Amino acid sequence: MESEEWSVEAQTINRGRPVPRIIGVGALLAVVFGVFWVLQGGLRSSNGVPQIGAPAPNFTLENTNGQSVTLSSFRGRPVLVNFWATWCVPCRSEMPAINAVARNDPNLVVLAVDVMEGQVPVSNYVSQLGLGFRPLLDTNGNVTTEYHVISMPSSFFIGPDGTIRAINVGPMDQRTIEINVKRAS
Repeated sequence: MESEEWSVEAQTINRGRPVPRIIGVGALLAVVFGVFWVLQGGLRSSNGVPQIGAPAPNFTLENTNGQSVTLSSFRGRPVLVNFWATWCVPCRSEMPAINAVARNDPNLVVLAVDVMEGQVPVSNYVSQLGLGFRPLLDTNGNVTTEYHVISMPSSFFIGPDGTIRAINVGPMDQRTIEINVKRAS
């Protein structure tokens, strides 16, 4: 009988102790998970696709004059990173709108990333359309892959702090660009 009383008393005492241990272990797991999550890319999805609110992947590409341009060098200003190609009809239809917004907003940086074409066709294209910005050449497609671009045109509007504020897949008109630039400003 005495052992039964001790057993009941031990159960009563032990019932109160596991709760603090569970909370402590849960808090420790949350911290470990949080650190792991940040180290693995934070707000990127499980497949690595950049998302709104996530830091924009940095890159350096050459423009059509052979000068290196790095995304992070434009911190403090809104940036439109637009992926396109000369053969892409929807890309061609949105270029005048991008050009107009860029001319109306001198603080906006346009990084028009041509996907896997050479300097000659891109320079000819820029001359034909009379663009006021100099495109970048992603000749090997590495930056396009880093941004998980599978459809062109694709645009990423990046805020002054380097985070992605808006994403647009498909052609944009001037109003859509202006709205997204405001989100990025």
